[in-house]
Amino acid sequence: MTGRSGGRPPRVAIWGHYHGGNLGDEVVVSTIAANLRRRLPSVSLVGVSQSPRDTEERHGMPALPLRWAAERLTSGGPPQHPTGSKVKERLTKRSDHRGVREARRLAARVRDLGAEAAFLRRSLQRLDDIDLIVVAGSGPVSDDWRGPWSHPYTIFKWSLLARLKGVPFAFLGVGAGPIDHRLSRYLLAGPLRWAAFRSVRDEASADLVRGLGVRGPMSVVPDLAISLPVPDGGWPRPGATDGQVRVGLNPIPYMDRRYWPAVDDERYAAYVAKVADYAEWVLTGGRRLVFVYSQTGVDPLVCDDVLALLAERLDPALLEQVERPLIDTVDDLLEALAGCDYVVAGRFHCILLPYLIGRPAIGMSYHAKTDALMDYMGQSDLCFDVDAFSAADLVSASQRVEQSTEDIGDVVGERLPALRATLSDHYEHLIDTVGLARDDTTQRAFSAT
Repeated sequence: MTGRSGGRPPRVAIWGHYHGGNLGDEVVVSTIAANLRRRLPSVSLVGVSQSPRDTEERHGMPALPLRWAAERLTSGGPPQHPTGSKVKERLTKRSDHRGVREARRLAARVRDLGAEAAFLRRSLQRLDDIDLIVVAGSGPVSDDWRGPWSHPYTIFKWSLLARLKGVPFAFLGVGAGPIDHRLSRYLLAGPLRWAAFRSVRDEASADLVRGLGVRGPMSVVPDLAISLPVPDGGWPRPGATDGQVRVGLNPIPYMDRRYWPAVDDERYAAYVAKVADYAEWVLTGGRRLVFVYSQTGVDPLVCDDVLALLAERLDPALLEQVERPLIDTVDDLLEALAGCDYVVAGRFHCILLPYLIGRPAIGMSYHAKTDALMDYMGQSDLCFDVDAFSAADLVSASQRVEQSTEDIGDVVGERLPALRATLSDHYEHLIDTVGLARDDTTQRAFSAT
């Protein structure tokens, strides 16, 4: 056994803004873990996440907090500061005084700065036996969620900690953009330049990263979830069994003030109305409607909004043809998708995962990543812009899918092996580039799966 771990089994941290609620993020973590374990049987994996306790339960690996606030979600928790709590309690009693309110805000900022400094010290110590930090795909190189002090700052500080410790920091198949703030560009450019390994999931991300002034090797690879190990076969379409077509529907909180970073009530209402129009066609045509989702906290609320419109239009007997499976894990999501003949989806991974189990997908695309994925799969004619599509577009696409399901499956099936092979080589390239120790018995040749 050789490599930077000095003879002991390598220890790799899978780093990201994952927390259990977004199954798209979780499937990427699962995929990286499975592929590293396959190539490095003795590897020790640790998560770095926003909810360490959830990561431990969901992925079966110990986890570190991504931010100091997340330390409360570990079994140990952060050091407590009773004196600060008493000060806050005394100030709260006088919250009606403007000067006191300003003092409270200042005290909170000072407290947070102190907590952040202490967290950085602890995190630096936690990297003592880490041999590699892998940024786990998805779309972290962006600032549309709460600006520069969210994703950009978190990437910057962990990259800097890794640099201080001499731990390789790798961006693996990440998505990039949008990046709207000058400070975000600064905070992201440094980590991308310092990275020991860089790859992105589409050309648009590559162009954005190069636009930050990042030079050097950078690969463009398919989304990592395409390399998720799934059983071959064993996913019969339910419509082929009982004759009733089941349509998976994944509405998303597009422009919804309960979730989306940009808010537009009229566009959200128009989107939900179009989805409900399509769902009405599904149900009145004798099909079953299956709601599926990968954002477990918010997507079900959009399903509620769609159902509320349907309840105003349809006989209650038709609404009995609606299924709402409980989805909390990646396995739950795969099982729900397998229970559909095809899927109409807004979420990226609710479009990708059906391909892995032989299901056609129709996309309501809000991001270039979806366009790129469906182009990869030869399915661009089934991809519609989230603002521009109509219910009639989805109906027409559904009719084409129902008439040519086998042909679509053949096209996707022909492309998947090459994409999986690309990703297989990519994991090998990562391991060799950062110098992770291999077991002497580990073979470097892997067949694409």
